[in-house]
Amino acid sequence: MITQLSILTAVLDGHADELRSTIEAIPLRDASPFASLSGTHNGRWVVVRPRPLEPDTYLMCSATIDAPVDVWLDGFLRALGPTADAFWSHCAGWPASGDASRKAAWLAKHRVHPALSFATWDVPSTTIVEALSARDRVARFALRVQGLDATALLAAYQEEFSR
Repeated sequence: MITQLSILTAVLDGHADELRSTIEAIPLRDASPFASLSGTHNGRWVVVRPRPLEPDTYLMCSATIDAPVDVWLDGFLRALGPTADAFWSHCAGWPASGDASRKAAWLAKHRVHPALSFATWDVPSTTIVEALSARDRVARFALRVQGLDATALLAAYQEEFSR
């Protein structure tokens, strides 16, 4: 089952710019903390100000996952390590000195249910990764065999996809 997980936490006054810098330093793609956690389809951190004329600022952490929320949060905190403190220490009430279960409980307490879900396939993320890998393999094959006659193409196909 696919779950849209959103965690909204109030940013401490005067911390928004430093928090934005911390977010900008996050590695992207395969090096992202989200990518290191099985069951994650996508994820993002955003500093938001819902009402432009009011000073309230929030940190939104959202992810599309195919794991139970409590299991995913535990794994996410392990994957983040001290980086979790680098993010949420800018937020009111973050238990920086607490153990991982206390931090996971704090995050779960700040969960909000999104009104609009991002589109994703209702399959495990491993299935999506395998499908993308197969697509890339077929694309590389198609580029490599351009211009072959039918006999050579069949031989190349059998060689490539019989493995």
